[in-house]
Amino acid sequence: MQSAPNAESGTIPLTALFGKVEAANVQVSPQKNWLSWLARCDDGVLNLWAAALPLAEADGSDNSIPGARRLTNATGRDICFTYRFTRDDRRILYLRETEHGSELYHLYCVELSEAVIAPTCGRDLLAAHPKLTCAVGFVGGLQLWLPPAMPLNVAVLSTGRGSLLWDLSQLDLDSGKLTTLERNPWSSAAGKARLLVGLCAHLLCHGLALLLRLATLGRGRALAAAVERAAPPPSAPVQWFVGNDGRAIGRAEAAVGLGLWLRLCRRTAAGHFAPVCDAISFDQLNMQLVGAGAATGLLRLDVLGGGDDGAVAVHTCDTGDTTAYVKYPGGEVLASHPSAECAAVGPLRTGGE
Repeated sequence: MQSAPNAESGTIPLTALFGKVEAANVQVSPQKNWLSWLARCDDGVLNLWAAALPLAEADGSDNSIPGARRLTNATGRDICFTYRFTRDDRRILYLRETEHGSELYHLYCVELSEAVIAPTCGRDLLAAHPKLTCAVGFVGGLQLWLPPAMPLNVAVLSTGRGSLLWDLSQLDLDSGKLTTLERNPWSSAAGKARLLVGLCAHLLCHGLALLLRLATLGRGRALAAAVERAAPPPSAPVQWFVGNDGRAIGRAEAAVGLGLWLRLCRRTAAGHFAPVCDAISFDQLNMQLVGAGAATGLLRLDVLGGGDDGAVAVHTCDTGDTTAYVKYPGGEVLASHPSAECAAVGPLRTGGE
């Protein structure tokens, strides 16, 4: 238990402010069959717990949840910081470092039918890929989807090899087979060579445009702008956005030049990715504010209209002190508040979510 405030001195012990919680991350499964949460065991390690719904009536003898069962048996370090049920309530998926401090996060699967009998840490679904990690943090938090239109035994997730530049992959939860859906253009040797060539071309065109402006005393701005547009800063995906069918509907790209920018793109009918708004300079991104931690999904893109000209709503960071839900084209702010972050955003539709 955490220490209580000292009534005599009026101080609050540090453990009360920064100590590990007794219980956290309470969830109800999609089919309403289970209540789950993370809770400390006697050794202080957070493990997964669950109770079947509806809960039995408490006898009032203590504060425990009737029918609570410990699902995992992690020791030494917490089992995970985030988890979720599969849509059929059969499994719990969670992220865990393969070794403490490795920053290589693998996706693990706990079968509820087995875990309620005896605690288990489940299966490492990426055991065949020891150097691979799931995307955690950066601009969008956890990148893991269980699309409704896909089979129940399939997950879509971003994967990489310890970098911020992710591929989009499909994972079979039964066999562990991993299939690449979208390849990051920088993940190969040829891609890195293209990046270097593109960056050199961008710097060269930027320098030529600057010389044109100086030589014409500012009168050649249109020509200078055309020269710069000939070689824009090269970019690569740092976050994917996935639709209900499991396909990538958009992505966020980091563009590298004399500065660093974030581009938000949507997939066109031809299969390409086109920007939906102006690039955002990284010094304008408020990703360090409340709500920007791992697995919070700070950045989001929703396609509101069909076709290449359809509207797109973006949960964007380019709003000064707080984030907002913005519609493009046009930049109409759909939801924002000057003193609070916009969180848990989703497409705005009449008569539904």
